[in-house]
Amino acid sequence: MIYLFVFLLLIIMSFFIDFRKIYLKISNSKIYFNKIFLFIVFIIWFLFTGFQDNVATDYSNYIKIFNSQNLLNQYFQKGELLFYYFISVLKYFKLSPKHIFIIISLIQITYILKVVSILKKKKIIKNHYIYFYVFFTFSFLFIRQMNTIRSVTAGILLCYGILLFCVDNRKIRGLFYIIITPFIHISSIFVILVYILFLKISELNLSRKFLFMYIIFSYIVFVSNASYNALNIILNYIPVYSSYINSKYNIPIQTGLGLRVLGVFLIMLYAIIVYKKKTQHKNKLFNFGIFLFGFEYILNMKILNRVSDFFSLFYILPLIFVFEQKAKNEIELFGKILIIVFLFLSFIIYINSVNSYSNILF
Repeated sequence: MIYLFVFLLLIIMSFFIDFRKIYLKISNSKIYFNKIFLFIVFIIWFLFTGFQDNVATDYSNYIKIFNSQNLLNQYFQKGELLFYYFISVLKYFKLSPKHIFIIISLIQITYILKVVSILKKKKIIKNHYIYFYVFFTFSFLFIRQMNTIRSVTAGILLCYGILLFCVDNRKIRGLFYIIITPFIHISSIFVILVYILFLKISELNLSRKFLFMYIIFSYIVFVSNASYNALNIILNYIPVYSSYINSKYNIPIQTGLGLRVLGVFLIMLYAIIVYKKKTQHKNKLFNFGIFLFGFEYILNMKILNRVSDFFSLFYILPLIFVFEQKAKNEIELFGKILIIVFLFLSFIIYINSVNSYSNILF
């Protein structure tokens, strides 16, 4: 119930962030209400995720890494130097392992809000509350923040870097964020290569039919496990993943016909059908989000699950664009309402399946 309460509270608070002209005047100074509500959203979110206590399955793993120099050294050997030195600095100052989650949560939320800030500034999205509703219910990244910590952090920073480079025209700063992400999670190298490919393709004038058929093809590959054997062969030659080939984690994802996965597949098809083309940046990000959504289906392997943490902030964008555009008829409006209800119900089902929540503050 605590997950649902925090989710609803954040959505309500984020609704008021878009009221930019309402302010309180104190001693010739204007205090804008939208900034107050943005701060409230930040604090609630940070206190909830940063001060978790043994909530997620990876929680104990990070505690073990903190307490074992041998385990920590493995990250140095893999080249994940930012994570290695981050833990080393915490240990040097004799901080507790709980500071891992507090500091990383602070970084994650700060940069999620920076991502939203760029999208708002460039008029790619209009409303905070729509963005956050889709973010929470469509990507589940809100819950994964407390679990797959390194991949989520790397994914957020990589998304921020891509937007700086491609949308905000701050290429040097964007390149900096892109370059540092492999030093947090080595999988970033693979993701960056995928991003380069799909960003180039997304610049093309792609038809709805092409995107529609791409998503259908991806889903068929997913439910048939067609890519599983091919991935096994490929990953055998990649040192980071080869050690997992014979592990219990090397199984196809067995949710292809599940209601949730089938539902989001149909939702993305709906988005392709009703989306009205807008600006160049917006159209490119729409195509990019569709490509990443479909590619996640193709990566039908449990050991590649965390790659989706990188894709989430982009593949939610097509649905956000559709929600923000005006419905041209009653059928389209009904479709939006149906999607909102479906996402809400599937989110409730999901949070009921995760570990019970505990916080070190209360």
